[in-house]
Amino acid sequence: MKIPKIIHKGNSTFEFVKKIKEDMYLYQEQKAGYKVTYSRFDLGLVEEVKPQIEKKNYVRAM
Repeated sequence: MKIPKIIHKGNSTFEFVKKIKEDMYLYQEQKAGYKVTYSRFDLGLVEEVKPQIEKKNYVRAM
């Protein structure tokens, strides 16, 4: 997926500045000018993978 150039979080609008690392991106708030980093997960580009838990049926000896 493409990295969004402009994102809206709450009442703020952020504009893409540059790529920091493989999965970290720098955005700047348009009105106040402060900078924030977001990961690919924060931007909704990657979904969290839940581990599969294998259930084992044990027979209890009495």
